[in-house]
Amino acid sequence: MMTRAHRRPAFDQRVQASPNHPPATLPISPAVTAMAPMSAPAAKALALPVIVWHTWAFFIPAVDRAKARTLRRLGGLATALAVGGVAFGYFIVLPAALKFLTNYDSAQLTPLLRARDFLGFCVHILIGMGLIFELPVFLVGLTTLGIMTTEKLRQNRRMGYFLCGVVGMAVAPSVDPVT
Repeated sequence: MMTRAHRRPAFDQRVQASPNHPPATLPISPAVTAMAPMSAPAAKALALPVIVWHTWAFFIPAVDRAKARTLRRLGGLATALAVGGVAFGYFIVLPAALKFLTNYDSAQLTPLLRARDFLGFCVHILIGMGLIFELPVFLVGLTTLGIMTTEKLRQNRRMGYFLCGVVGMAVAPSVDPVT
């Protein structure tokens, strides 16, 4: 039910990018299975608070009270940043990416998008933006808990840049240099 309400705006974004070419499905069955890329992440997002609560209840006895308060604040901040990252991806990155990618060389090519591929692309963008916005909280949490030091972060900065590039290439939805 929730995924049905969430899938409509993605189609609306696509229609705004190219009103003459809405996403298409060719055989009969993909019309039903095309929503799987949206349904699975939506189900995970709905289950995430329960998973986080049980994980928190398991690990919190091993952490002292001061660090537990800090982790609680960081958890709230991470949630806010993840929601902000998804909103940024939905309202800013996704429309710009769709406009560019569907209009690229439009004088010679007409984009015929399969609904499953299109929705998978949208989900990848939104999940990626949510994770990117959480990276600062992750690093602050590691330094607060004493797992990582600021000196070590300074020493390994170049390696961090390289790893960010490698991870970015690994999670990119396609091989083209634009994404």
